[in-house]
Amino acid sequence: MQTRFVTLPIAGSIRHGEQQERNGTTKPVELGHFVAKIKDTAMVNIHRKFNTVYNQSKILNIQFFDEEPLTIKLVRYNQGGTACYCLNGETKGKEKVQKKWVEKDCKEECQYRQGIRPQCNQEATLKFLIPEVSQDRIWYVKTKSFYSIQNISSYINLQKQLGNSLIGHYKLFLKPKESIIDGKTFNNFVLDIVKDDVLIPENTPQIEEKPSQIIPAQVKDNTQNTTSVESSEEVKKKQTKTAKQKSEPKPKIEHIDEPKKEQTTSSESKQDTTISDKKFQDDFERYYILLSTGTVLIDKKGKPTEYLEGTFVNKDEKEVKALLHPNFANEFKTCELGSQFLLDIQEVSGRNYVVNYECIQKYEKEAV
Repeated sequence: MQTRFVTLPIAGSIRHGEQQERNGTTKPVELGHFVAKIKDTAMVNIHRKFNTVYNQSKILNIQFFDEEPLTIKLVRYNQGGTACYCLNGETKGKEKVQKKWVEKDCKEECQYRQGIRPQCNQEATLKFLIPEVSQDRIWYVKTKSFYSIQNISSYINLQKQLGNSLIGHYKLFLKPKESIIDGKTFNNFVLDIVKDDVLIPENTPQIEEKPSQIIPAQVKDNTQNTTSVESSEEVKKKQTKTAKQKSEPKPKIEHIDEPKKEQTTSSESKQDTTISDKKFQDDFERYYILLSTGTVLIDKKGKPTEYLEGTFVNKDEKEVKALLHPNFANEFKTCELGSQFLLDIQEVSGRNYVVNYECIQKYEKEAV
């Protein structure tokens, strides 16, 4: 059998935001619906069809054509485009030096991955078909959103763990998301995905239910496993038989005292439930997911001291920054994005400190 290598025929990209110029600066603006972008003018008819089928739609009917539709990598951009990149989990990447790609080490200690706002960030690319627009052209969507990447990668990994093939039809949709950054509230959308038979497509006409009419009584036919309608005569016979049974005297049944079962008092049961509910609520209040870690300098007794600072998401999906005590800072250094903890956080002099923790789910960083 001969192996053939082909270049994917790209139709264009899918986005739900765009760069707009305001007050002399260019900023990304959330549109709240999907838009298609093409680079090749030969795709203008496909672009026009997309705008007709998915006019300001928040849901796309897509199709995965292979078992690896999602690619995640660490990437850094500069004015000339992509400066360097590294596939997720790899220790070797590529860097553009004098317009040539050369191999480089990809390590956690890289200067571009440090700081509160690192220049190197995680980026995901999802490729798929949109059958209602074109059967033989590939579309893709790129995102740096932590929540979008988490939603899609978690779903795909779950399907793989269950042994399901990813080839098939799905719905890619936008989900409202509220974020608070530096005290400001931002309302935008994140990507999510489900199987094609889960969601109802947008603009689907709803069938109006009419008042049901009175119909004769129905009885289930066990031999044919179908429901048939009784005739009026059969209904009368059944009613007569029921009345006859009611008029007949019922046989006396002697009452036998059953042994009393030992029951837990309601107060004890209620107390146990209350304790369990309270513990669950307390743990939920302490629940955090790790986003990233970085080092900061803190003035301690007149000397600058380096502390590890973690960025977490709490149960309300709000970002919280907290300094980690040196006694357990090394534990967090080995944790990858998405690790889950129960944290006790105290505020001292305007800064949050993690004074105690319990690890629920730990994702180890790749060894470098």
